[in-house]
Amino acid sequence: MKRILTVILLCLISVPIAKAGDCTHTDRTPVHELSLGVGDQLFENLVWQNPQFIVDNMGDDWSSVYRERYRYSQHWFFDYYYNMSERLALGVRADFSACLWDEVLRSGSGGEISREADCFFMNISLLPKARWSWYHSPALLVYSALGIGLNINTGTEADAYGKKTACGLAADLTLAGVQYSFSHWYAFGELGGLTSLKDKNTIYMLGSRIISLGVGLKF
Repeated sequence: MKRILTVILLCLISVPIAKAGDCTHTDRTPVHELSLGVGDQLFENLVWQNPQFIVDNMGDDWSSVYRERYRYSQHWFFDYYYNMSERLALGVRADFSACLWDEVLRSGSGGEISREADCFFMNISLLPKARWSWYHSPALLVYSALGIGLNINTGTEADAYGKKTACGLAADLTLAGVQYSFSHWYAFGELGGLTSLKDKNTIYMLGSRIISLGVGLKF
């Protein structure tokens, strides 16, 4: 009985001591990172733009549908990282981007017959990520990262398979990233690319979000 009481007493004493040790370590070296970032849509700007020239010499008995007024949301993403060590961090990234346009029916003389506004497609990606730091100091971090996960593409139009919503593989490569910390806050910039495809004939993104900027909190 005395042995049991001794073991219980030692356990009760060791728990607050361990917690106190953990708190001291957390105060000294935050292990969690939470951030919000924004990136470009250069790929979407190059592929989806206004490629059609209005034909205005066919007469009013002829008409055609034109895609006009393209708009881009840019990429918005949330990151969470857990620092396993000074070099290695594991986490997840959730990324959102969209492209909108108007579908306009015009007569052969160029006149507008009808307009369907705000046609769109969007990509939602969820990617587990690993980050490796090439240089580490209390204020500065230089790193590369790789994430592989799932992309959901959806919108107002059906794809070649007749589906308006489809899933594909997504890969997010950060060739080089720089993080500058001040207290528990930090700012970062990344150079890389996000790619997503269903097969060789269905590519949702190819090197999109080349440049990214963001801010975050360590805790």
